[in-house]
Amino acid sequence: RAGKEGQITLLAGDAGSIVPGLRAQGAHFDWIFMDAAKGQYPLLLPDIVELLEDGGVLITDNVLFDGEIIESRFAVTRRNRTIHRRMRDYLYTLTHHACLKTTVLAVGDGAAVSVKA
Repeated sequence: RAGKEGQITLLAGDAGSIVPGLRAQGAHFDWIFMDAAKGQYPLLLPDIVELLEDGGVLITDNVLFDGEIIESRFAVTRRNRTIHRRMRDYLYTLTHHACLKTTVLAVGDGAAVSVKA
């Protein structure tokens, strides 16, 4: 609707397959919206940071995991404990990453906004 079709590249598919190929091509982006399988976020982050231009923005979707992310792992249902741990690890990595300045927004299911320094 914004008339920016010529400036946006939408890559739909399995991020685990797409991202390594982009890195091998030497691609770089100034804005990345990551909405992949939540358990894959920690594995994808190193490649995503490589793809991001200095000053570029990474938006990570659904980082609060229905609000469960603030709960103790013991309060989370057994079937969700692995994803809970991975998302907490991912948020820790984002907020302590040497190349990223990150803010977590409690909007919807949560979004992390990271700027590559």
